[in-house]
Amino acid sequence: MDSLTLNLIIGIASSVLGAIIVYIASYGANFTKKRKLANQEMWNKQKATWLNGDVSSKQEITNNYLFEILRFLFLGSMFGALGTTVDNIEWSGFGFRFSRILMMAIGVFSFILYFIGLGKVLKYMRLRRLNNDEA
Repeated sequence: MDSLTLNLIIGIASSVLGAIIVYIASYGANFTKKRKLANQEMWNKQKATWLNGDVSSKQEITNNYLFEILRFLFLGSMFGALGTTVDNIEWSGFGFRFSRILMMAIGVFSFILYFIGLGKVLKYMRLRRLNNDEA
């Protein structure tokens, strides 16, 4: 293969790969925008229900937050244990570096899940303080 043909193939492949990356980024931005609007609508609905609702509706909101928080903390703990397990496995053929990188990636994912759970706690506490601010 001569140099011109090789450069042409590399250019076409790079263009296609760039178009795929731009498409994925635009899809992700659109998904994030829709999810943010949906979360804002849900927050406004929960806020209105919390301020005007009865005890049973407040208890339902509390239970929803409780199980969301527990879900993220449980998943964070499970992935933390998985990261430790991955570190203890002997990876024949992959080497020491692969297991450390995999363990760190799983640990970071576990850390992110814990922080999402903490964010849910703070969001619930913000909802609970609405009654104190109104009084």
